[in-house]
Amino acid sequence: MSGTFWFVLGILSIVTVGRLASESMKTKRKLAEGASEEQQARMNELEERVKTLERIVTDKRTKLADEIDSLN
Repeated sequence: MSGTFWFVLGILSIVTVGRLASESMKTKRKLAEGASEEQQARMNELEERVKTLERIVTDKRTKLADEIDSLN
């Protein structure tokens, strides 16, 4: 086989590997963004729960009893 064939084959191999690596990075980035959004949503939910618990703990006992009764 001629040197030109190997040169072209080498170039095609490099381009193919480069594209595969690029697609792999894009996929990983999309997965990370999705996980980040899920984590942020979970964090917001937990913050709301903590705020509610803080309010319950710091309110007067009568309000606390009323809120506990309203949960049932």
